[in-house]
Amino acid sequence: MATVIQIKRSPATVAPATLKLGELAYTYGTGTQGNLGDRIFIGEGGVDSNGDANNVSVIGGQYFTDMLDHVSGTLTGSSALTADANLAIDTINVGNHLTEGGEIRFNEGTNNGTNFIGLRAPNAVTGSKTFVLPDGDGTAGQFLKTDGSGNLDFTTVNQFINLAGDTGTDQYNTSETLTFSGAAGLDTEVTDNNVEIQANSLTNANLSGSAAIENANLANPQTVLGSSTLTLGATQTDLAGLTSLVVDDITINGQTITTTASNKDIDLTPHGTGTVVVPSGYEDRAGFTDNSLANKMYVDQVAQGLDTKPSCKLGTTENLTATYSNGSAGVGATLTNSGTQAVLVLDSTAANLGDRILVKDQTTRTQNGIYSVTSVGGVSSNWVLTRSTPEDQPAELSGGAFVFVEEGVLNANNGYTFTHTGAPTFGTTNLDVSQFSGAGQINAGDALTKDGNRLDVAVDDSSIEVNSDALRVKALGIVNSMIANATIATNKLANPTIFFKDETSTQGQVALEGTLQFLAGEGINTIASADTIRIEGEDASNSNKGVAKFTSDNFTVTTGEVEISTVDGGTF
Repeated sequence: MATVIQIKRSPATVAPATLKLGELAYTYGTGTQGNLGDRIFIGEGGVDSNGDANNVSVIGGQYFTDMLDHVSGTLTGSSALTADANLAIDTINVGNHLTEGGEIRFNEGTNNGTNFIGLRAPNAVTGSKTFVLPDGDGTAGQFLKTDGSGNLDFTTVNQFINLAGDTGTDQYNTSETLTFSGAAGLDTEVTDNNVEIQANSLTNANLSGSAAIENANLANPQTVLGSSTLTLGATQTDLAGLTSLVVDDITINGQTITTTASNKDIDLTPHGTGTVVVPSGYEDRAGFTDNSLANKMYVDQVAQGLDTKPSCKLGTTENLTATYSNGSAGVGATLTNSGTQAVLVLDSTAANLGDRILVKDQTTRTQNGIYSVTSVGGVSSNWVLTRSTPEDQPAELSGGAFVFVEEGVLNANNGYTFTHTGAPTFGTTNLDVSQFSGAGQINAGDALTKDGNRLDVAVDDSSIEVNSDALRVKALGIVNSMIANATIATNKLANPTIFFKDETSTQGQVALEGTLQFLAGEGINTIASADTIRIEGEDASNSNKGVAKFTSDNFTVTTGEVEISTVDGGTF
């Protein structure tokens, strides 16, 4: 007889909660864009711990085939776009945003990036308008011009300008060069879009009166250099307000000193025993980079492989119940108490305002780092930690940064290092912290002795001894008085074991006073009661072989042969 296969089905418009891997299901409730009716589903993406498929995915259904029931090449509402044999569609309407006009985008080559050129309608259009492109291309230099009725055509730019002076006229062609020439005593200079006309020489013959002109007779006997006023004939010892200064081939501009001399050094040579000095704490400034001048102590630390940070008073020992704000890329980032309001206590030690804190145990590891206490909190206020300066800069908390913790029960005198790679992105990079060093942390516990850095096991040397760097029971060291109730354990007997074999002659064994188990096999149960063991078959299940019966709705059984009559996925 033929087998009928029925997949799982539902009159609803929602997906099945679970499907097995490869199992199909169908919803025959009326499908819309806003529900999952008229859809075919399949279980895919592997299986979870319950044996169900990881994903229930839509693979088809009447909802989609109804979108394809129109003539190809014709735009049809609420239907898919299907091109005709000429790869054409009669009309395409672009835009369905409530407040913004429709837009067509032309993407650049994917090898170059994701930029595009877009054409978009105005957000509000007073009337429909179709622009008709010209038939063919124009000539070089032309532009598109409308006739006011939507018809576009290529038009040539007017390139002639009429010029007139005190004497003479001319017509200037924009494809030519317009020259500004200076007369005697005048120079002209063209820079970008600016034409500057200035005198190039001033002689006594150009002046009325004596060739020697007193400063007082000058229209401008003073000039301003930077923000300093210079008077002709006077001495000026200080100059202020200069933005740059060139001396020989050295240029000072703002905070930058450069030289134009080819392959020559800039030499800073203090007199005698003097040195070039940087301020204390200079290397910890927020602006300190790989290109910054470094002092000897900092260079020595780097040479030793240490990126040492100023010590922290306290360190965390567990995750802080707090809300994190990343500030401006880490600057001003905060951890604010979101648990019970109280004074901040870390590692059994109360924190004070301004204390540097090593946060190393956050469950969300991007929150770790070096902070300062900006509010200690109280019974009616939350404590607040703010990322410390300069460690709120990525370059100041790169992988390998090292910091000591001064106080606390667990963290005092310990050194910790950040183990991430390179400069982090605050709020994104996991900031893992590992202990690097510790002092006096190891104590001898029970049955141990300590001598300096050495730990030894304490033994009674009566029943237990150390022999060849190993613990062992001493020969003849266990006496009856050491045995509970003065009895001898079974394993001390010469023959403490019973041996038995199965039908394949595989040998098993059980110790005296042990338990000999009769375990059930697949589809078999064993039941022990008093002096009887009963072995019987068990009903089959989805997870267990056993004795099964078959319903006549789905199976036909004839003289022991089982045939599937119907495969029904059921409903949901």
